[in-house]
Amino acid sequence: MVIEIYDGAIKEVKISTMLYFILFFPTLSSGPIDRSRRFEKELEKKIPRDEYINDYLIPGFKKIFMGIGYKFVIAFMINIFLMSRIPSKPSFTSVICYMYTYSLYLFFDFGGYSLFAVGTSYIFGIQAPDNFNKPFLSKDMKEFWTRWHISLSRWFGDYIFSRFVIASMRKKRFKKRATASHVAQMITMLVMGAWHGLTWYYIAYGVYQGLVLVLTDIYQKKSKFYKKHKKEKWFEIVQIVVTFHIACFGLLIFSGHYA
Repeated sequence: MVIEIYDGAIKEVKISTMLYFILFFPTLSSGPIDRSRRFEKELEKKIPRDEYINDYLIPGFKKIFMGIGYKFVIAFMINIFLMSRIPSKPSFTSVICYMYTYSLYLFFDFGGYSLFAVGTSYIFGIQAPDNFNKPFLSKDMKEFWTRWHISLSRWFGDYIFSRFVIASMRKKRFKKRATASHVAQMITMLVMGAWHGLTWYYIAYGVYQGLVLVLTDIYQKKSKFYKKHKKEKWFEIVQIVVTFHIACFGLLIFSGHYA
């Protein structure tokens, strides 16, 4: 909201709407991160009874129950029956096992919370944006970041990545737009890592994600093999498997478990 006011996108600020947006409890703690203008439109919308029941109440309860299942059943079982049994002493086997189990645990735990928050928002008449969309089926890490913690990714994309690229091209900081894009990817992911905390493994996580995005972009633009096979089914499956492992390794760094 502050950035939108500074940009002039928001001309008038109603104190009541601003407080409602800031203090809206379903998404206050851990998101999803909503946009003030979208939120205000939802807030001012008059919802007929039948529409509320079919498009808000029923979907809201479905999301809540799914969130409970994700967080308090699946994530709980992964933690109790898998993660807790992995030896704390690092070895190749224990690190690999922890990498997979933590990645799945984090998805179901955080994804479950997000579903619960979004579902509660629906019941209050606000269709908060979904935060996850089958991220482990992504074919590359660029797609992964459109499916994982979606609201945060879009926020950083709009307010850091896009702004840096546009400003760089306008001020002619780089000869090529691709260079500006790659620098922006590194900066964006580094800031995202620092946003989680200034601990070294969050910073390392940001650097890792930035490098992966840059290398993915270079590979997809330069590789004849990729261009030839990218639409073939077998290659899509290979991409999903490879991306899953790249994402899991990043989440292993994020966990700081072996720090």
